[in-house]
Amino acid sequence: MNYETLRETIITYLAYFYYSFGQIPEVNSHVLEGILAKCFKSSGLEVSWNQGEHKPWDIEVEGKKIQVKGTLLSGKKIHISSFRLGIATDSFRYSDQTEEEELRDQVFKYLEQVDGWMVLVREIKDKSASFSLWFLDKNSFIYNPDFYQFGRVIKTRTKDKTKYHYQCLKEGIKTYVEPSTSHQLWYVLSVPDLEKNGGKLLTNFTINFEDLPREIRL
Repeated sequence: MNYETLRETIITYLAYFYYSFGQIPEVNSHVLEGILAKCFKSSGLEVSWNQGEHKPWDIEVEGKKIQVKGTLLSGKKIHISSFRLGIATDSFRYSDQTEEEELRDQVFKYLEQVDGWMVLVREIKDKSASFSLWFLDKNSFIYNPDFYQFGRVIKTRTKDKTKYHYQCLKEGIKTYVEPSTSHQLWYVLSVPDLEKNGGKLLTNFTINFEDLPREIRL
């Protein structure tokens, strides 16, 4: 990948919003998918961008299917969203497995269709924004069954209702499934734990807002 193109494309995106609306925009996962697709194409690679289709992967590069995620560093943690497993939970009542086992199996049905993950971590300060791009392959924690040994954890309990989610804590990483949002899978971890558990840093850079260009070339 052409990492200079990545940096320049993000600068252009930030500059447009910064001077048009007076604020720094969120580089969310959908925006990032388009930015990365452009960068791979600029490197002469064959790229397919899965826009709006409900598939486990977002872009395909030279036949490799990649899940793309953007996340904001909040305090010392990042939160990475993943698959929604809601459809799978309909089978709970017909399965001999526990809900925890069923959820774990469904996670790996999705993971089997994805060759790797690209995660852009951003940290926003008063006058600058820092970005780091990471790659997680099949040797990373995301593909390790040990990180999906879910247990049911009660969040709140009242006389009428109990709220809970499914959770696994391992190596400083919290993996959990939230039933209230279609059983969406999440990872909560620090950047050092991301690197310790298989994350590979591809590039990082900092952009000072005062250096954003006032003229944008598309």
